[in-house]
Amino acid sequence: MWALAVGGCVVLLALVIARSWFGRTDEIGMALVSGVTKPRLGWQFAVETLMLTVVPAVIGLVAGGLGAGAIGAALAGGHATPATSGLVWPLVWETTGIIVTLAVVALLRPATFRNANLFKASEVKA
Repeated sequence: MWALAVGGCVVLLALVIARSWFGRTDEIGMALVSGVTKPRLGWQFAVETLMLTVVPAVIGLVAGGLGAGAIGAALAGGHATPATSGLVWPLVWETTGIIVTLAVVALLRPATFRNANLFKASEVKA
């Protein structure tokens, strides 16, 4: 179970890095040239990441909470296995921590963008 959780976290982190660190250089450059500040861009990237992760996380937690009783009963041979607050709250806090970590990773991209990249000559492919 831990391997699956760590693997999922690594995949989510890779998706956020791929989405915000690669391929958005032109967008960051255009925004900076237009007068948008790096902190404003950082917050934009963080809010975008939050919007893309909070809703699926809530859906997953609710679906897991509703399905835990039936799945637990099937696995435990018919014995009742309720989803107690001792089981639910750690999952909520861990999910919140993961979401905040992903938002911080996205927030760091505009902060680490070097202004020297703005006017660097781009390669033209013939």
